[in-house]
Formats: sequence, C-alpha cells, structure tokens
Amino acid sequence: MKALVFHGVKDVRYEDVPEPVLQDDEVLVNVKASGICGSDMHSYSGKSDRRYPPMIMGHEFAGEVVADSPSGNFVAGDRVVIQPLFFCGECDMCQAGLTNICRNKSLFGVFSKNGAMAEFIAVPEKQILKIPATMSYETASLMEPVAVAYGAATKASFSRKFRNKVLVIGCGTIGLCLIKLVKAMADVELIALDVQEYRLDAARKMGADHCLDSSDKNIKERLQELFPHGADIAFEAVGFGATVKLALENIGVNGQCIWVGNSAKYVEVNMQDVVVGMKSIRGTYAYTHDDFRNALNFAIEKDLDFSPLISDVVPLCEGTEAFRRLETGKEQLIKVIISTE
Repeated sequence: MKALVFHGVKDVRYEDVPEPVLQDDEVLVNVKASGICGSDMHSYSGKSDRRYPPMIMGHEFAGEVVADSPSGNFVAGDRVVIQPLFFCGECDMCQAGLTNICRNKSLFGVFSKNGAMAEFIAVPEKQILKIPATMSYETASLMEPVAVAYGAATKASFSRKFRNKVLVIGCGTIGLCLIKLVKAMADVELIALDVQEYRLDAARKMGADHCLDSSDKNIKERLQELFPHGADIAFEAVGFGATVKLALENIGVNGQCIWVGNSAKYVEVNMQDVVVGMKSIRGTYAYTHDDFRNALNFAIEKDLDFSPLISDVVPLCEGTEAFRRLETGKEQLIKVIISTE
C-alpha cells in the first residue's frame, strides 16, 4: 500500500509499505481522510522528537471498514471515525474513566506506532465509532481536535442564570473548535484573541462575538470595555507565559481559567492575584474515550459546522508537498487534510 513515511526532519516520503497485519481484536480500515496536526508539524520541523523515523504519522482520521469485525458490530462498508488514543481499560486511571491518562496509553502516529497517513490501518475495534452518511470523511477527521476542545469545554462551569463572559486565547485548530462548542453549549458572549488576522477571520465564522488582536498595545483597555468585571471563563489555548498571564489577568473575581495549551514547560503565575481573586486554574489533557464519543454525538446532534477549519484537502500522493507548504508558513493555512479518495 501507499503511505507517507516520516524519515526525519523535513523528510516525508510517499512510498510503498507493507499492509498492516491484523491482531485478533483489530479491524482493517481504509483511511479516507487524515488531518495534519500541529504536533506532526513539530516533528517534521525538528521541534519535537516524539516521532521515531521511519514511521507513518497521523492520528486525526476517518475511513471505511474493509471487512466485518470479529464481534460483528462493524461490517464492510461502515463509515467510521477512530478515537486514536489507546487505553488498556484495566489500570486505576482507566477504571476511574480517565482513559486519557491511562498508565499504558499510546497514540497512533506518535513515537513508533504507525498512524493514518496511509491507505489502510489496523484499529482496535473498541476505538471505532460509526458516523452518519451526512458527515463527510473530512469533517469526521476533525473529530479528534473537536474532542480535545470538548474535553476542555466540559471542564468549565457555565452559569444557567446569566450570560457567561468567555475568552478564548489562541485561534488555532483547538481554539476554533472551542469557540464553536462553547457557543453551542451555553449562553455566552465570547471574545476570541489571536495575533493572526486570518485566524480571527475563522473565529468570526465559528461564532465569536468579538475578535481582538492580542498583540494590540491597548488590549487590556479593549477587554475592559467589553467585559468591565472581567471574564467568567478563559480558555488558554496557546501555552506560553504571555498568554497565560493575559488569561489570568482578564478573568474576574471567582473566574475560571482552563489551560489547554501545552507549549512552555514553565510559566510564571501571580499567586496573590489567584488567591485573593478566588480564581481557579484547571488543566485539561486530550480527551477520554467518553469525551470523544460525546463530542461526536454533540456535533451530530447540534449539526455543527467545522468547515471553516479546513484550508485544503490534498491527495495522499501530494502529502509531501503539503508538509512543505505548512512548514514555510507562507500560506494562511489552518487545517490541511490528506485524502485517499
């Protein structure tokens, strides 16, 4: 079969590889759409060592079942999306429902586990979810970042008594998914912040009420004009000291700050402001298996449109060039999806 194989920094090749050999609990899936994640790009550009070449990247994907599953729950032709985070189901974290921090977790397309930028992939049956005919494979491949955002959004406590004032800092894929989900979950007035105008344009399309350039020297005053008492909830989806500071300084008394970004290892926090302001900080990591299923069902139920995220869809044979395009940064790209159709 054909696949995109990561051989090292700035070296992804379209080449022949052996078809996967199925284990007893696995189902063969014909990959139809696979998104290029920012973490894939970090390995491609040499900023991360979480992929061990040679290997196939890709953990955001959907496709079609090739043959009936061992249990009979899936049959050839079923349209499916895959929850790509492996969990053992037996450790204390899994028993508590926290499959995202399973003590034996692994992820498709990371370290040495081959991923979905290929024609076929073998997937444990328990990680496969059916999608309706009304959902395109491209949209279904977005359910992985949607699930990340869903896991973050459901950790916030939204008021049912008054309109919630919400900040989303960082309008990359996860931040944009957060905007769409939060607007569908509760009555909110939402400010999106980023330094790139094309991302703010996408935030408007996703439903943000206000879009501000966070590098504006008067950003504090602009935020105070809109939210005089500060935000009730801030989602920090960047992960650097400056954006964490921006989030914490602009939530009000008893405000909530959900940390989604994961870039800097250490950030400085004004502890007195947090204590005196009774502010809460909560980290969120990836998604549980239930988060993924619930995110998919929520997107279907609410008929949520995530198409503004998709900048381009390219065939597998053009995947090498797609990585080059993303790495140069010359184009205003948010999500590029690789298609095998």
